[in-house]
Amino acid sequence: MIVGVMTNSLAAVPVPPRTPSRAAQALLFDLRGRPGFTAASVFTLLTGIFALVLCWGAPEDLAIDLAPRQQQAELLADSFARIDIHDGEDSASNERTHLLRFAYLVDGQRFEAHSRLTTTRTPAVAAVGESVSIEVARLHPAWARVVGSRRWWLGEGALFTLLLPAFGLWWLTRQLRERNRLLQIFRFGIPVLASATACRLDPDVESDSKPRPFRLDWTFEFKGRRCTGALASMDEQSLRRLFEAREFIVLVDGERPEQNVVYVE
Repeated sequence: MIVGVMTNSLAAVPVPPRTPSRAAQALLFDLRGRPGFTAASVFTLLTGIFALVLCWGAPEDLAIDLAPRQQQAELLADSFARIDIHDGEDSASNERTHLLRFAYLVDGQRFEAHSRLTTTRTPAVAAVGESVSIEVARLHPAWARVVGSRRWWLGEGALFTLLLPAFGLWWLTRQLRERNRLLQIFRFGIPVLASATACRLDPDVESDSKPRPFRLDWTFEFKGRRCTGALASMDEQSLRRLFEAREFIVLVDGERPEQNVVYVE
């Protein structure tokens, strides 16, 4: 753990532009210590995996839909592996899904692919080795499907799941922008003397969250205005050192003093 020197002497603060020390980087700007960044990263990862599973095959279908090329393909010997799907007690109403494997040529190059079709949409094929109509993506000929089938097993509705990782990326971007904004304030901000008001477990984080960050709150006067600031971190020792000092330096955005960051040597 890196614990920097906390000062309450305005004369000890270097003139801009300032370069954060290792202690300042660890306490103020290390993304791994920011609870919001950790939560955003986990959320983006999990929802990204969820969306990837549900949207599997989407690029192939979209590429074929945008630029399809119809041709004939030869059915391979292990086609018609049947999967039963029961739609009711009456076995006559059961629908079967067929796996059709086929081979085709594009500009002299041989490709193999497969499609799944329900009983009602499976083309009538007399025997393995005969031809079946397929659609091939012009931009990527390795992607193909039997006419009337889809590679995308959940269909276009699964696209809505992409909103979740998109939100996660937006959340991550906000965390990065917040870090960069605080870094700019550290480099060019105006130093003022602040007073610690509280050091406690972060009340904005649910009590059952583990690990739960600590938060230091402070207040200061700037151009006749009373302003506040706060710092949340997993580094309880450094926050308690600041709180026990009672007074320390914060660097303030001259135009928006509500945006400020503690100064650590």
